[in-house]
Amino acid sequence: MQRRMAGLRETVVHSNDSSGEDTGVSPARRELLRASGLFGLLALAGCGGGSGSGTAGAATVSASSSSPSASGLPTLGSFAQPMATTMARAIAYPPITQPSPPTLATTSFKLVSAVGGSNLPFCFGHAFRQGDVPSGLVAVGTGPSLLDWQCTPLTYWPDGSLKHAIIAGHVTAPANTASTVTFTTGAAPGGTSLTESDLAAALGTTTVSVSVGSQTVSLGTLVSASLAGSTPAQRMVCTGPVMSNWIYMQVVPGYPWLSVWFDVRLYGGNGVEIFPWVENGWLDPGGALTAQVGADTDYNLSCSVTIGAGAAFPAQSLDLCANTRIPLVTGDATQCSYWVNVANPGWLPQHDTAYLMATKLVPNYPFGAAAVTQTFAQTYTPNSLADVTGAMASTGYETFIGILPEWCAIHLAGGAGATAYNSVIVNGLAGGSWPVHYRDNTIPPPATQARYDVPTFIAYPTVSTNWSGSPTIPSSTGKVNVDSQGNVAAPDTAHSPSLAYYPWLLTARWFFLEELLLWNFWNYLMSDYATRNGTTNTGASYVLFDGQVRARGWNFRTLAQCLSAVPTTHASYPSLLDSWAANMASYRAAYVDGTIFGGKWKNNLGCLGLYSGNATGSSPYGMNPGTMTYWWDAPWMQATIAMSLGYAWDLGLPLTAAQQADHIAVRDFGYSQFVQRAGPPNTPGAWDYRNFSQYVVPFSYPGTAAPGNWFSSWGEAYPVYEEYGGPLFGVLPALQPGDTTMYYGSGPLAWDGSNWTGSSATCFQMVALTYAVDHGATGAATGWKQIVTSASFGNATSTVNGYPTNPLWAIYPRNPP
Repeated sequence: MQRRMAGLRETVVHSNDSSGEDTGVSPARRELLRASGLFGLLALAGCGGGSGSGTAGAATVSASSSSPSASGLPTLGSFAQPMATTMARAIAYPPITQPSPPTLATTSFKLVSAVGGSNLPFCFGHAFRQGDVPSGLVAVGTGPSLLDWQCTPLTYWPDGSLKHAIIAGHVTAPANTASTVTFTTGAAPGGTSLTESDLAAALGTTTVSVSVGSQTVSLGTLVSASLAGSTPAQRMVCTGPVMSNWIYMQVVPGYPWLSVWFDVRLYGGNGVEIFPWVENGWLDPGGALTAQVGADTDYNLSCSVTIGAGAAFPAQSLDLCANTRIPLVTGDATQCSYWVNVANPGWLPQHDTAYLMATKLVPNYPFGAAAVTQTFAQTYTPNSLADVTGAMASTGYETFIGILPEWCAIHLAGGAGATAYNSVIVNGLAGGSWPVHYRDNTIPPPATQARYDVPTFIAYPTVSTNWSGSPTIPSSTGKVNVDSQGNVAAPDTAHSPSLAYYPWLLTARWFFLEELLLWNFWNYLMSDYATRNGTTNTGASYVLFDGQVRARGWNFRTLAQCLSAVPTTHASYPSLLDSWAANMASYRAAYVDGTIFGGKWKNNLGCLGLYSGNATGSSPYGMNPGTMTYWWDAPWMQATIAMSLGYAWDLGLPLTAAQQADHIAVRDFGYSQFVQRAGPPNTPGAWDYRNFSQYVVPFSYPGTAAPGNWFSSWGEAYPVYEEYGGPLFGVLPALQPGDTTMYYGSGPLAWDGSNWTGSSATCFQMVALTYAVDHGATGAATGWKQIVTSASFGNATSTVNGYPTNPLWAIYPRNPP
């Protein structure tokens, strides 16, 4: 029953993220909470705020006064948190270890074909640790079954070494048997690159087409037009003697909002791989398309793919909802492309995920997690939302929320298993089903298709989804995709997932890179257009002072992933770089230095914004009982910014020295909140680490206007937390010697370690503290060690729902203290 209550408690506090009324609790759940005595306490603490006095907890609390004391703080009562006289049951802390990071020379890349055969073509992505492939060299593969090899660099680390590349080649492999490729470095192999003429010859008379409604778009026709120079390929992703990759596009005749896309890879030996999709996502600020079709941009049309004489994707009626892009494939990861001249090899790649984590392009999860308790979607169908909840804002904790989603963490921690790989790819493809896709159609149309790119931020400083900007964004009046429960796809920046970044690293499939960019641009469109032009950097845009703090954190994550993943030649790259630099300069000015906004957001608490954004209304978590004294807010939300800034630093963003200084200043300032709250026990003027992981804490006073008067330190805030934490948010337990408390505090963590995977209160903040340890923040190592060696933390590493077995939030230091 206790564990069930923990799950209910999490649902309640995370429902309703944008209003003050708790609408996320079902009648049955509400009744159960009333019966348990929890409802009165928890309704007050809903994510959207609330009011009311709550009920006093086990501790007696003196009445407070709103009159200031000599220090300027309201006068506190005489409350003192009790200290337990007996030691909680000690659970030995099993250290979480990982093998020493492999070197490039010991790193293997394995290929498993479902069908096997000779001279099988392959193409995937691979990431490299900084310095492993020095500037001027490429990664070179070797292996007994490897017939040829091509490494095409995509991005580089600041020292010029290779970061991410497209690798391609041919192998001879038995079915379902791993062919191992090991790495060295060297010069790129020579040879004549494959051309579009070679592609035309390879296609020959083979029909490759997509039909939408009554219209058919032929790949052969597009290739011929590109060769003639009339409508060049939309993009050449790469070219080489082993594999060349182009993107072709055509607007569907009679349906100007719709376009058909082909991602085409030509391999030596005439093998052709084709990945098609249909897109309904023009930005159209000029209104040219609107004038033709009106406001309704949703369609229900029959779609099919023909390869040769057969229907590779048999005709079926599909909802082509506004601002979506739908891959015309079905099945698992091995079935998500079509082949000409060769049978589909059915590849399942097995990256060395210990090495991949060592690159720092992904977080550091506990390698070899053995007892993962969740499984995720294994097959893709058009318009599916896979494992992401349609009502994205209905909860504050889900498996899709984090630096990476749970299925990516499982793939990394579990050593690249086939089941996890399917989930990664399927959920990446399903990202196209969300109405977040706005592609640039604004440049006057010369005889080229290359203008159809992801928009840049600076080009659209006034576009607004609230229709008050100029120009406006087209809206849909019709259909929206739904999840398996019938919930419509309603994306939300405060719960925005990273669906495409990790699939891009693994596959180098251009669709995924554009998914990442299009979600990032949607985040920008959803921000208040009045804040987009920056504060300290004239002309810069997408400065994230708007919206909930967690929305800013996840937007920073996505922006950093884009800037790390996008080649410098991409049209969006300059605006990504400019936006990151502008954000760091602006956040430093606002929160660290206090040189903008009249200095009112400058503080010593490591606070980078409040749940309510920049609003001045009352605290979203209510006040002290019967008063309006202190502002309570969510430290776990602010942890999203701190962890995202730490993760972004590891991505090696291409910043100048001054821009790096801004990034470090804001990052380390954000870390200081969690380091200070991992402070020594029983020490006057310090926050006690045993209450590190609370869901809400006081930041300032009064509670009626943000930010008000900041506490000078977390040591000053701690007596306020002790005075009011229990009556506001449940029973504040007696502190156990050597224990950490958790969540609402109805017991120490040893009481119910399963809460680890369901409580943002602890795990979000522990990830922020982990990155602080990684980057040498003063005091971080001491605080982290105090928490993880406490008597209670062992449950977080040992229970079935604990730290290593559900690895989404099991991000831990690369060199634990």
